Amino acid sequence: MAGGAQLKKLRESLQNAGLTANSFGKKSKGKARKGAQDKLRKDDKERALSEIREKFNPFDVKVTRNKRADAMEKKLTVGKPGINKQIGEENRRKEYESRMQRKGKAGGIIDRRFGEGNVQLSAEEKMLERFTKERLAKASKSSMYNLDDDDNIDFQDDGDFGGLTHLGQSLSGNGPSRDTIDDDDFFSKKRSAGADDESAAVDENGQPLRKKTKAEVMKEVIAKSKRYKKERQQTHLENQEKVGELDEEFENVMDEISEVNRGKQTDNVEKTKFDIDYEMKVTEAKLDRRAKPTDRTKTAEEIEKEEAERLLENEKKRQERMEGDIEDEEVRAEGAVGDDLGDDFWNGSGDEENGFSVGSPDNSSDEELEPADESDNENDVKSSRPKSTSGETVITIGNKKIVVKPKTVKAKLTCPKTLKEFKLHIDENNFEEIVIVIKKIFETYQPKLAEGNKEKLGVFTQVLFEYLLELSNLPEGFENEKYVRIMDFLTRTISNLTEKYESLLLDSFREHLKNAHERLLSQDSEQFPKKSDAILLTLIGRTFSTSDKFHLVVIPALLVAAESLEFMKPEQNKTDIFFGIFLCDLIIRYERISERIVPEVISFLQRVLISIIPKPEEIENWEQILICSNKPKSTIFTPKEDKLQLSTEEVKLSISKMWELSKSTKENETRQFLNHLIIKSVQTLDTLITKMIKNTTAAPELTLSFIPIIRHLIKHSETNSIIINTGNKLANIYKISNQERRPLKLQTHRAIGIAQVAPRFSDRFNPDSKSSRSIDMDPMDPIAIRDEINKLKHEVKEERKQALKEIRRDTKFEARAQIERKKKEYDEYHSKMAKIYNSIQTEEGAAKNEYEREKKARKNRK
Repeated sequence: MAGGAQLKKLRESLQNAGLTANSFGKKSKGKARKGAQDKLRKDDKERALSEIREKFNPFDVKVTRNKRADAMEKKLTVGKPGINKQIGEENRRKEYESRMQRKGKAGGIIDRRFGEGNVQLSAEEKMLERFTKERLAKASKSSMYNLDDDDNIDFQDDGDFGGLTHLGQSLSGNGPSRDTIDDDDFFSKKRSAGADDESAAVDENGQPLRKKTKAEVMKEVIAKSKRYKKERQQTHLENQEKVGELDEEFENVMDEISEVNRGKQTDNVEKTKFDIDYEMKVTEAKLDRRAKPTDRTKTAEEIEKEEAERLLENEKKRQERMEGDIEDEEVRAEGAVGDDLGDDFWNGSGDEENGFSVGSPDNSSDEELEPADESDNENDVKSSRPKSTSGETVITIGNKKIVVKPKTVKAKLTCPKTLKEFKLHIDENNFEEIVIVIKKIFETYQPKLAEGNKEKLGVFTQVLFEYLLELSNLPEGFENEKYVRIMDFLTRTISNLTEKYESLLLDSFREHLKNAHERLLSQDSEQFPKKSDAILLTLIGRTFSTSDKFHLVVIPALLVAAESLEFMKPEQNKTDIFFGIFLCDLIIRYERISERIVPEVISFLQRVLISIIPKPEEIENWEQILICSNKPKSTIFTPKEDKLQLSTEEVKLSISKMWELSKSTKENETRQFLNHLIIKSVQTLDTLITKMIKNTTAAPELTLSFIPIIRHLIKHSETNSIIINTGNKLANIYKISNQERRPLKLQTHRAIGIAQVAPRFSDRFNPDSKSSRSIDMDPMDPIAIRDEINKLKHEVKEERKQALKEIRRDTKFEARAQIERKKKEYDEYHSKMAKIYNSIQTEEGAAKNEYEREKKARKNRK
């Protein structure tokens, strides 16, 4: 339907334009044709057809629209982009074809002479510079540096240049040489150098000399280089001649030197007896070795003691050989600790297996056992070795008897899987034996010895962790030296093994933290806190990275510690005071790197200080304290005396000792305990301020809340330096942080000028001009100049855009043309090769047929 309607409109347009005859009338064809010719002139036919084409194809016409409302009243710019594009393509094709036809046919001569491409130089300047370069090129030839050529160098056309000179002196060698110049002449020339320089600028007539040309300068440089080279060659030849003469007379010179030396030797004075004796004594003193101290003579008791020790060592080795328990190293170092869990730890210690002390503080004063040769074992024992009923071996040496106790550690141990199994292998009252058993287990079940040992040791590490927590709750406390050693050994061992068995120990740590949290929620002071809780939290801080915000153990530990500080009641329980201060100090150590503030630490320190300082109700400005909504009141731990006798030294918390003091009911011990806790809380506050509060934006508010408490404490303490220093630090930090604080404000932007609304008047304004700005206005008007500049910039920008578009069109057209040319060449090549192949195959087929016919004919002849 659309096609029919379009065709119908086209017919109507042609009829209206008079380009077709009327088919509806009964006029004859001749009359119709004659009427059409009369109606339409021949020269208007093409114009009418083009108008009809444009009407039926509106996409070939593009009209420039204007945004103003009166744009339709004016004549609009009409373009034909399709036709223009087609014309451009045809022009490019013609140019490309003409360029391809000229390719390889027209010779390309490039003029590389100086200044040929420079339009700024005149013809005379070009000729002068070319002449200079030509002369310099001649001067740079290799013949100019040939020292054998003594001909004069002539740079001038007339040939009047006689010889090379420099400052009036000849350089050809005809003048006086350097050797003939006297010293007086030399120094006189040096003194008159300044005068020569001044007179060199003028000639004899007083006229200034002309400037040397480049040719003259080059001549002098070349001449000097030739002269210096010739002098160096002459000097080298002279040196060679002198060396040759010395070589010829070398033997004579050496003979004379030897005769002179012989004469000197014969002239020497004979040495006296005194001189000879002196030289001998000096030689003996050099060769004499210094005396060394000898070993002192030992007493009979010391000799017998050493002999007994040697026999004991031999007997011990004999028993080990009988039981098949032989070590690679006979003597091992003592005093291993948890940090030494390297090769020495896995290898174990033979001495520790046999029941000797491990890592005792006084082991340096113990006498070490010296190993003896096994061959002397049987000969040194003079009697038999009867065994007593208790399994002890008795050795008789002379009139003395030595009793050797059997080993207390089993030769072979099974790796415990539970705490109950581990206790079967040890004597809980013998801490030294516990260390030996642990090391023996680690040595026996090294991961490299058998498959599955690593998993067994992982389980055993969990057992050690449970044993450490159980051991920490023992009532004997940390004053026992052996107890301290075993606790330190277990702590270091678990810390070092956590990296290897992290997944197993993580579950153990989280399980014990969960248990501690349940005991905390029970609100039973007998169940929480315990010494094992303090050991657990301390071990977490020593083992894991406490600055990790998403750690699976550290974050639960922090939550338990912070919740403990909130649930504790320092106003009623001494243990809560001690354990809370311990947790505050531990949390500060946790956050020493990340510097995260824990609010529970701040509130607990304020509660503790208010509970244990004298007369808290007299604190001035108590409203500044964060936790105080009402006026502070005295507690059961408030001291009665007005002045406190506090220590001026730093206080260190001993878990066991403080735990016992917290459980004590004696008044003097309780007062001493609370005084220590006052100093410790102030120290903890000082650390908190230095490491956390100091660098925060809330430093003024946080320090201000502690200032009233510390000032009140200074009044009731007799010039305690620790408290005074902490108070001064609080005041300084509050002052500095207040000065450095800046309130938040909007971002500073560049000020925007206010637009003027006053009209601009000009005497030269012409209202009849097309533009609002007349050409008769002041030409120096900055606004007019700016508008003109912007107009030129816009024109340059548009021209640049059009040029770039044209370049892109040319590039794309050339790419298409090259592709078409390559395709055409490709097709021509393949068609040519196909013809060649076909001709070859035709010839081969004809030859083959001829061969078959000949073969068949010969066969028929037979």
